Amino acid sequence: MRVSVFGLGYVGAVTAGCLAKRGHWVIGVDVNPRKVELLGRGEAPILEPSLGDMLREARAKGLLQATSSCAHAVAATDTAIICVGTPALDSGDLDLSSVRQVLGDIGTALRVQRKAQAVVLRSTVLPGATSRLVEEFLADLECNGLVKVFYHPEFTREGTAVADFEAPSLAVVGTRHGRRKEQKEGD
Repeated sequence: MRVSVFGLGYVGAVTAGCLAKRGHWVIGVDVNPRKVELLGRGEAPILEPSLGDMLREARAKGLLQATSSCAHAVAATDTAIICVGTPALDSGDLDLSSVRQVLGDIGTALRVQRKAQAVVLRSTVLPGATSRLVEEFLADLECNGLVKVFYHPEFTREGTAVADFEAPSLAVVGTRHGRRKEQKEGD
């Protein structure tokens, strides 16, 4: 796969490294020029055991790039994974401003480029937020079959994030309307 990872903090850098280790071509995207520079050189923008080695190897194999341009990343990939921060506000709500910005930028790029894209939210959002965000930023693209949206929250801990990515303790799957998906025989 050709994957763009938006947000090169803890979740994004680990996601980029682990996907590249599996042979996927990855382009990291961030507004912080220092994180873009580090990842682009195959260096870890965070401290996490074994991540630096994974990123160096991925860069050496030509599987890793970095940019600050959403349009470039979307044009070069078929899947966008959003891993930007959602810090808690004083009210206890999550600050979704970075998620909103990235979804808006991805939507704009896709409308110009008229290409299909899978969008995966790994950033923490509360139940119901994903559908509201899709409605606000991507509804027309989803309706026209250009976007498929998935929510795959991360469950990683600092210091063991690579191991947690490789062997997750929990997998969450959701449906649009909260209905249980019936399993097919053999699933």
